[in-house]
Amino acid sequence: MDAEAAGRDAAPSVLWRMPPGRDWLHCPLCGTGLSERHLDGGPRRACPACGFVYWEHPWPAAGAVVADPAGRVLCVRRRFDPQAGNWCLPGGLADPGESAQQTACREVREETGVVIELEDLLGVFASYIVAFAARAEAQEPVAGHDVLAAAWFEPRSLPELCFPSHREALALWLARRRPDASVG
Repeated sequence: MDAEAAGRDAAPSVLWRMPPGRDWLHCPLCGTGLSERHLDGGPRRACPACGFVYWEHPWPAAGAVVADPAGRVLCVRRRFDPQAGNWCLPGGLADPGESAQQTACREVREETGVVIELEDLLGVFASYIVAFAARAEAQEPVAGHDVLAAAWFEPRSLPELCFPSHREALALWLARRRPDASVG
C-alpha cells in the first residue's frame, strides 16, 4: 500500500455540511491547526494530530426552467450570495433524503410561490446541479424570503442569468422548444 492510501485509510472520514474545508483553520475533532496534504490526487485540509481529513463534496442542487402557458420563463433575483442581486433560474440545495425532482419543485414553490409540474430532465451540470424543464399555470409569482424578486420574462427579454449552469439549461430548453430561438 502506498503512503497516500495508507494515510487515507487511517484518517477519520467525516462529511460536513459546513463552509468549505479550505476555509477551516482548525480541526473540528481535536482543535489542532489544519495543514494541507496531498491525498487522492489533490490537496486536502488535514489534521496532523488526529488524522482527520476534510473531503470536500459539492452539495447537490436542483432547479427548473419554468414556462407558463404563454411561454414566459420564470426567473428570480437573488437576495444572498453567491451572486446577490443578480437574476437566475429558481432552484437550490437539496434537503437530506430529497430527490432532485422534489428539490426542484420545493425550491420553485419556496422562492416564487409557483407550483410546477416537471416535464423532463434538461441535464446535470457542474457541481451536481440538476435542471428540469417544467410548466406552471399562469399565476403571479411572489418573491420568497431568499429572493428579492420573482418574475415572468419573455424568452427574448430575459435578464442575464448569473450562473453558467443556468445559462446552459436555458439554452437547452430553448433549443428543445424552438430550434431557432436564442436568448437576447
